[in-house]
Amino acid sequence: MCHAWTVGSHRSKSHSDPEVTSTMKLFKSYTLTWQQMGIFKLALFCAGIAVGTYWHKYFRKDLVWLVVSAVVASVYTSYVTLRQ
Repeated sequence: MCHAWTVGSHRSKSHSDPEVTSTMKLFKSYTLTWQQMGIFKLALFCAGIAVGTYWHKYFRKDLVWLVVSAVVASVYTSYVTLRQ
């Protein structure tokens, strides 16, 4: 069985409403397979490594806060995911 990640927003208007269909939908619902989500995470990881390598002088003084923020965000995400 292939698990998929579903990301979406709740809409109160119907899809046939011209106001909804004529505007750009930045936060539309979509589903990713675990392979696609893995590729997305790899892209974010590589971007983070590139930023850290290129601008290491600027982030060195804030390294502790960045690590704490990453740990807190990871723990929160894990907690929410495991509760579902």
